[in-house]
Amino acid sequence: MALTKITGDGLATSGLPAGAVLQVVSTIKTSVFTSTGTQSFVDITGLSASITPISTSSKIMVMVNLKGAASSHGSFRIMRDSTAIGIGDAAGNRTRAGSHHALIASAAAYTDFTTFALDMHVLDSPSTTNAVTYKVQGGTPYSSGYTIYINRSSNDADASWLPRTSSTITLMEVAG
Repeated sequence: MALTKITGDGLATSGLPAGAVLQVVSTIKTSVFTSTGTQSFVDITGLSASITPISTSSKIMVMVNLKGAASSHGSFRIMRDSTAIGIGDAAGNRTRAGSHHALIASAAAYTDFTTFALDMHVLDSPSTTNAVTYKVQGGTPYSSGYTIYINRSSNDADASWLPRTSSTITLMEVAG
């Protein structure tokens, strides 16, 4: 099937080969997000993006550049609308996630001050030409007493060596 779409600037996208990038959408989150007291996954506010695919055969490359930490254990995942994608297989009581951070007690004095790369990437096939929203969720399924931190370390003292970071979600529609 030949793809044809006239964009707002009059650019036609037709006859592009499979693998061609059709459009890119990106969101950057520069503020801090913290969540404590829940064993469920919650939306990380400000870390979502929407895209309307040109064709049902298109794939969406979802790239999440996530920076953060957890007070002990924290899990993270990508959602397509209300469906988790890019998560591990089911295995007993294990949480299905795309990324995970655990603070090791014996190394806490050092990891306490670190903002970790918790990146996730997945090539998704939404099979639609309707708008699709991708978002990032985080949670502490192991204990309601744990906390997740985004764009900061678990130790947030006001010091030059404890930076604030940014996180991004980028969507690329790829011709199928």
